[in-house]
Amino acid sequence: MQMSELIEYTLRLKNEYNSNINALINNGEHNIKIEYIEDMKENKSVYAYNFKMYDTFYIFLNPSVVNENNKDFVIAHELAHILLHDENMRTFSNLGLKTDKLETQANLFATYFLGYEYRDCDNNDDVQKAINYIHCNFRFCDLAKTM
Repeated sequence: MQMSELIEYTLRLKNEYNSNINALINNGEHNIKIEYIEDMKENKSVYAYNFKMYDTFYIFLNPSVVNENNKDFVIAHELAHILLHDENMRTFSNLGLKTDKLETQANLFATYFLGYEYRDCDNNDDVQKAINYIHCNFRFCDLAKTM
């Protein structure tokens, strides 16, 4: 998917669901369950991952690093992998063989879907760093305004 297509798709979903990640997840189109996994607490470098079993997608969150300030961004990031990347790409990514393109697309989706700036994020934490990176390095804001 081209970045301009990704932005157009994301902005359409943003408008349709009013940046409400829970409404998008619970729309009935995808069978998605979100769970906190206590066993992940020891690994603070992993925020979340997604997994498909049968017809259900799971987003597993690490309770030691995912909190109220970054939860929507982390969920939107993982949802982007589910919506944008086929199962083989997700498996490849979950094995730790991540590509910059997949992660950039997921960060871009989360950033645009949630409205350019993450609410309740007033410091330079990891979520803000991802948003700043996208805005500073890709200059998609100007492209999105023309759509």
